Amino acid sequence: MILVLDDEPGRLTPWTKTLKKAYPEEVEILRDPEQARERCKSGHVDLLIWDVMLPTPAEFDEADTDYGSRTGRVVYQALRYHAPQTPSIMFTNVLDEGLWDSLEPRPGLDRRHRKPHTTPAELVETVRELLGR
Repeated sequence: MILVLDDEPGRLTPWTKTLKKAYPEEVEILRDPEQARERCKSGHVDLLIWDVMLPTPAEFDEADTDYGSRTGRVVYQALRYHAPQTPSIMFTNVLDEGLWDSLEPRPGLDRRHRKPHTTPAELVETVRELLGR
């Protein structure tokens, strides 16, 4: 399953529509970081496409997530812990190079794309590279 985590999935329509054409019945879109974190724990995620800026769920301390700015990172860390070989794509409007570096991206497993600079075809190509299919 390709899990897409974004609190504004309507804004992702061009990308998710193209993903669904390339991978029918494999794309799940979630808005809730806690649901995504649970999916990552389940081991049924083949690829995580995630946004950084997400609302802070009640379970998370707002200070620990910088008032939402690190909520996506919490889900990413759950993926790395529970499924360390599962690739991910940080897909966000955040242009902070320091944030990407602080994640200690795993060579060959983690990529990033900036929403305003990535075409749907480019995102699908990255998914193909990471999944090998």
